[in-house]
Amino acid sequence: MVTQLAAMNEKHVEPLLQFFQQSRLEELTIEELAVLENQLLAMMKQKNADIVTDIQQQLKSAA
Repeated sequence: MVTQLAAMNEKHVEPLLQFFQQSRLEELTIEELAVLENQLLAMMKQKNADIVTDIQQQLKSAA
């Protein structure tokens, strides 16, 4: 998971990486873990959407 985060835009990931460093995941409540999971999923979806958009633009340019 951390490797995937590191590959994303640091501007969006940095606050979560700081959170990981300051917190022990096993001490988080179910609700806190659910919020963290939702944030990570949203960031991954956005990154994937950005990649798809970039690929589509490259294909249009190549055509």
